[in-house]
Parts: sequence; C-alpha cells; structure tokens
Amino acid sequence: SPVELTAGQSYMVAVQAVNWAYYYPCSYPSTHGNITINSHFYTTASSAMPSVASTDYCFGFPDMSFVPSGGGTYTLAGTTTVSNVATISTGNTLAMNSQTLVLSGTGTPLVASGSMSGTGTVQYTGSSATVTATTYKNLTLGGTGTYTLSNSNWKIDGNLTVTSGATVTKGSGIVTFGDTADTITITDNTASKQDLGAVSVGNGSAPKSVLLGSNVKVTTFTVNTNAVASLNGSNTLILTGSGSPLTVGNFNTSTGTVQYTAATAKT
Repeated sequence: SPVELTAGQSYMVAVQAVNWAYYYPCSYPSTHGNITINSHFYTTASSAMPSVASTDYCFGFPDMSFVPSGGGTYTLAGTTTVSNVATISTGNTLAMNSQTLVLSGTGTPLVASGSMSGTGTVQYTGSSATVTATTYKNLTLGGTGTYTLSNSNWKIDGNLTVTSGATVTKGSGIVTFGDTADTITITDNTASKQDLGAVSVGNGSAPKSVLLGSNVKVTTFTVNTNAVASLNGSNTLILTGSGSPLTVGNFNTSTGTVQYTAATAKT
C-alpha cells in the first residue's frame, strides 16, 4: 500500500535478499529529482536492523515510485535510463522537453496512467519488452531486443524509429500518428522490415503529414481527413493485410512503390 511521505524527513526502505542473490554496483548519495538516497545498509542477521554501511553495492531491488498527492508535473533534466519500471501515475505529467527516456527493462517497463509532454523520445532497449499503449511524442524501438506492440489502440505524435537490430511483433491495436499539425517520419532500419500492424495517419482534424524515412511494412495503412502521407522518394510501403489494406485520402506516392504481399489483397 502507498505510504505518505513528509518533505524533510528521512525514511528507511527494507528489502530481504535471499542468499545474497540480488545485488548490483551503486554509489551514494544518489539524487533523483528532489529525492536524495543518502546511504545503503545491510545485515546478515535474520531479525536485526540493517547496520553495516555499503557504498559500492546495493542489495535487493526495491521498486519505489514517488507520487504527489493531487498530481504534479516532473521534468526530465537529461537523458535518463530506467532499468526496472518507469511509472507515471494518474494525475501526473512527465515533462520530457527534448530529452530521452531509455527503458532498458524487460516485460512492461513503462506504466503510464498519467501523461508525457514535450518533444522528447522514449526508447525501449531491453532484450524483450512490451510497448505500453499510451501517447508518445517520439518513439524508438531498439536495442537489439524483441518489442511487442500493444493490442490496445495507442498514439505516436512524432517520429517512429526502429533500430537495425530490433525485432518488432505487431499487436492487434491501431497506432495513430496524430494529433499535432506537423510533419513526422516513420523509419525502419532493419534489413527485413518489421510489420508495424495497423497504422492510421491523422486524427481527422489536425493537418498531420507522415513521411516514410525508409521502406516500411504494415498490415493496414489509413490516411484520414486533413492528413497526408508520402512515400518520400523511392521508398516502398509494404502491405501485408488481406482485403483492402490501403485506405487513403491525400497520399503522395512520389517515386516510390506500394507492394501488396497477401494473396487476397486488393487495391
């Protein structure tokens, strides 16, 4: 259960590590925003309070989130790597400015019932991670791991980049590139191109422009009212869906190619 903290007070967080199995290098004091972790202590006695100071190693992996009552805005001051889980709770905003939040954890390394603002980038780099269904500005997949997209609908309001060593597993959700009136790119740096699933451009009102920064593979591709999509030169849009996987209004093929791969697909 949550514990209410009082500013200016000191607190001890205790974690039981079985057989010393969980420890990692660290140094103190360590400051995170307006929270300072001053020191780390351990004990080998089963019932004693921790009393032996350790300045080089931490024992156990406490998962702590600091959430203001009533909500608030927290600013990412620089590129930040979270190796476990980053949590943005309801009523709170992570102001990313133009910084990068690197999620190196596995499983679901981002829990976001709150929101993100600014022009920053979220980058998943873990060996295997599920991409949380939320609204991103810029999103980078990779690392060299496997990144599973959501089965719920989600949004990217900026650029999407897939790194050369990444593997992407599509979900059943729709990723929409909206809501801001600007121009962004979708770039897949892998050799075989990753199926990004169902992609939708624009929210029906904001004049969104999406350019392909490389060959891109999707299941379906929809360009909504007031939006425009461009193959942006000789890039190829690869459509893997059956039926009618391409629904376009303002669509500029430039000098590129639209490729249908499903046997039952139709233009």
